[in-house]
Amino acid sequence: MWLEQKFCDTVLILDDGQMYAHKVVFAAHSQALAKDFQNFPPGKLLYIKLKDFDPSVVFDLTEYLYTGKLKLTEKNTAGLYKCALELGITSLLQTVKQQFASYDVNNVFDHLLMCDQAGLHELRDDIMRYISQHFNEIVNTKGFLNLTLSYLLMLLSSDDLCVMSELEVFYAVVKWVDFQRQDRMTHAEALLKCVRFRLLDPDILATKVETVDWLFRQRRCHEQLVEAYK
Repeated sequence: MWLEQKFCDTVLILDDGQMYAHKVVFAAHSQALAKDFQNFPPGKLLYIKLKDFDPSVVFDLTEYLYTGKLKLTEKNTAGLYKCALELGITSLLQTVKQQFASYDVNNVFDHLLMCDQAGLHELRDDIMRYISQHFNEIVNTKGFLNLTLSYLLMLLSSDDLCVMSELEVFYAVVKWVDFQRQDRMTHAEALLKCVRFRLLDPDILATKVETVDWLFRQRRCHEQLVEAYK
């Protein structure tokens, strides 16, 4: 009946139009909505404003309420969480949280971004700790190469970063910059500040660090290396 939009008594106001539904279905999944619906007389259309959410997200959420089926993707997960939070749909909130928490070294950055978008800062911090503890594995993934500058700076400056040597941090910076060197060289100086060069022996600096030729192309990058010898 929902897909055919028949016998509906609830109107979902969307950014690009509206969609009809049945209040009994929404009330069955949300105690907050069930309580609110009691204030409206029977037979009167109910209006729920959801203009702040992508219409496709509202459709996915409504389909879940009717069928129990849910397909979580990188595009809809954060939106579904926010919409479920707005409507007080606890079962969906729990499902999405479980999805957020199901990460490994290969998808952890996608989950980090989704948590940030959904405002789940506590879970985001847990994921950051996981990344810090598994840095040696994660640095070799595609997700690391596509990491945004802000996340990379946050990671490399973390006190929880688990590395055997500052050389590992340096190699991580080089790998990230080299992946898109033309666009990322402007960030090299800021990233190199996360590397504690003074903790490296002079012979390591000479044989491992100075072999990266672009260090000498930017004056300030070179100056950071020179400081390490003092």
